[in-house]
Parts: sequence; C-alpha cells; structure tokens
Amino acid sequence: VLIGQSGGVQNWHDVVLYLESEVLATLTPSERAVLELSTIFRYPMPLRALTSVPGTGFDDLKSLMDKSLIQHTSEDLYDVHDLIRETAARLRGLAEERELHRRAFEYLKEHIGTDPRYAIEAQYHARCASSPHEAAVIASDLGLSIIENGYLEEFMEELSALEESSLPPALGFTVKRLIGEILSIWGEWDMALQKFREAAIGFDKVGDLV
Repeated sequence: VLIGQSGGVQNWHDVVLYLESEVLATLTPSERAVLELSTIFRYPMPLRALTSVPGTGFDDLKSLMDKSLIQHTSEDLYDVHDLIRETAARLRGLAEERELHRRAFEYLKEHIGTDPRYAIEAQYHARCASSPHEAAVIASDLGLSIIENGYLEEFMEELSALEESSLPPALGFTVKRLIGEILSIWGEWDMALQKFREAAIGFDKVGDLV
C-alpha cells in the first residue's frame, strides 16, 4: 500500500525516504509515540502494550491502522511491517532507543505471568536499555520455567549475551548454570559439564568470600 502510494518507487532507499518524508513526518505526537513503541517490540503486542505511553489511546492506534502503519493480527494483537520498524529505527538516536527499550521492559516485566515468552523479551529489552543486571535477575528467577516451556534457542541467545556482560558474581554463575542446563538438553554433554563446573567453582568462591 505504502509503495503504491509513493508513485512507483523503485528501490529500498526510495521507499525509506518516502516513509520518512511523506508518512512518518505527518504523524501527530501521540500517533508517533504509539508507532515508536510498536516498532521496538519484536513480536505482535496487545493494545495495552502499545498505548502504555501517557496521552495515547486506541484512537491513535486506529489512525495508524488506517494509514497501514500498524496491522491488526490474530488474537487482538498488533504488529508493524519490518520496513516500518527499520525506518523508525533510522530516525531515532541512542538515548531514545534505550528509553523505548526501557518502556517495553517495564511493560513486559509487569505482565510476565501472562505469557512465558514475555520473560525472554523482558530480558532482551532490559539488555538493550543497558540494564543487564535486571535481565539476569529475570533469568535467575524464571530460567528453569522458561526452559520447561521449551524456549531453548531464544533463551540461550539471551543467556549467551548476558554471559558476556558485567554481572555480580552470583548472577553470572547462575547464567552459566542455566546455559549448562540447555546444553545438556541438547545433548552437548562436554560443553554442559564445562559450564556446570564453571558455575560450581564460582559459587564456591562466592561462598568463601561471604
């Protein structure tokens, strides 16, 4: 729809320029706030998530849907096209990016109990908001439940990123233990044992310091 409205743009760069100058620039502040928040989430989200910014509501979301910037998917969820997501990301700075991740994290943290995947997404947004400690706390508290629900690849991606972060020792060793749990499920026995050993040695050292 957007490409058709642009008068026959021929390449990706033209599409992005068109979206920036002819579409996104015309949004009201509240519409822009809803769209920005929707583009920071990686998956379709419910209305209450996208309108959690003060001063925004369903009317803003409906206006964005009428403009083909947000689409209503199944089960009362809303999503944006990857092109819209990437274009919006081009237009914001690092501070704004982190603030949006922070807002997404705060929403997800309060609704983790409604969807096991929210726990993984909350970790992702916490990391992107430069808060790996908060991400690691969620991993520590809910890690075994996440594994039991079968989100192994997604959780491993977050754990691997956290393992490279600067974390308090106890949280860091818990991350290693959780990595070991997933590796053992995958049958990677040698690597799992190595992680279990690193975690055990680390916990012993922490215990000696207490």
